[in-house]
Amino acid sequence: MATPVPRHGPTFPVVPRPTRVTLLAASSLTVMAGAIVAPALPQIGAAFAGQVPNPDFLAKMVLALPALAIALFAPISGWFVDRFGCKPLLLAGLVLYAVAGTTGLYLDGAYPVLAGRLLLGVAVAMVMTTTSTLISFYFHGPERGRFLGFQATAMALGGVVFLPVGGMLAAAGTWHWPFAIYVASLPVLAAAVRFVAEPDRGPLKTATGEAAPPTGEYPLAVPWPTLGLIYAIAFVGMAAFYLGPPQLPFHVKVRFGAGPLVAALAVATMTAHAAVTSILYGRLAGRFGRDRLVVAFFVLLGTGFVVLGLAERPAVAFVGLGLAGLGGGLFTPTLMNWLIRVAPAHLRGRLAGGLISAMFAGQFLSPVLAHPLVERDGPSAAFEMCGVGMVALGLAYAARTAWLRRPTRPTRDPVAAESLVTS
Repeated sequence: MATPVPRHGPTFPVVPRPTRVTLLAASSLTVMAGAIVAPALPQIGAAFAGQVPNPDFLAKMVLALPALAIALFAPISGWFVDRFGCKPLLLAGLVLYAVAGTTGLYLDGAYPVLAGRLLLGVAVAMVMTTTSTLISFYFHGPERGRFLGFQATAMALGGVVFLPVGGMLAAAGTWHWPFAIYVASLPVLAAAVRFVAEPDRGPLKTATGEAAPPTGEYPLAVPWPTLGLIYAIAFVGMAAFYLGPPQLPFHVKVRFGAGPLVAALAVATMTAHAAVTSILYGRLAGRFGRDRLVVAFFVLLGTGFVVLGLAERPAVAFVGLGLAGLGGGLFTPTLMNWLIRVAPAHLRGRLAGGLISAMFAGQFLSPVLAHPLVERDGPSAAFEMCGVGMVALGLAYAARTAWLRRPTRPTRDPVAAESLVTS
């Protein structure tokens, strides 16, 4: 006699609380990797002035180079995860994070510091890919959406906690001091050794050991059109969102005459508001659906950047930062949940690595793409133009969604069909 399916769907084994906390702590390290040193960028630029041409641009590369390494190394990390497992790569990434992250603490040369930042990006790629893949195997259905929201919250709160610390260290000492914060990966390493277990990659099992009934997720074939759309949104969205951290210290200095601490509070304001929507992601996704959250990301981020660019007073600028942060909090959990739902289990590491690569390629290219406009018209104009572009993209995505959902639309379009199933 077949085992009856529970009324509310299959029940999967409960993930222990120490494991959950360890995954969240490891996730918080990823945002810290770049943002910690953001308040010290003007000081780093001044220190590089006698060593290299265009020192302010190279100072921004201190923030952006880890993203380049993440974009290049995340697919390799995903391949490793699918072939050899998650835990070995996670532990190695946490060790490298501490070693590479602290190089700015004791190195003075511009190019050695930049080399250390590249290695830090490799470490972050290892940590991000493994934590995302572990979450995809540990959690299922609505519970996965909730935990992805908690993960994004942990990432945002990592910035809220450590950005002001980085700003205070930069203001009280030298630009070297914020780099000491990267030793935070060592306690996470100890927890990962004890509490993270390699997931079972066989057929899904419920808490009673029975095979889980189909859920409409996890197809056997790769839906490449849908993946292309996810990766495109990831690239464009991160390129826009990451205009904030590298440009804000210069924006508040030029517009308001503010120093590193105010710059740290500005970036922390974005991340604090991102934490609000991230922690509510599970509820928001259940109520509004994926497509509306994608539109909300574009529109909130764009509106916030327009307000920030036009602001003549710090209070108004912080309102814009709050709006941008509310949109940014929807970004990562929405895309990662979407990807996991359409990713075959045996390719989940590689496809998650591709998403991480797209996101951080956008993060790396953000200051590069913005540099000509910033040089010509200043950071305010860059925020304004980016904001208008994001609002336009949000409206275009809303129009696309409405067109695909019209009653007479064809159902053979794989992207459209998937959109109906997974919204």
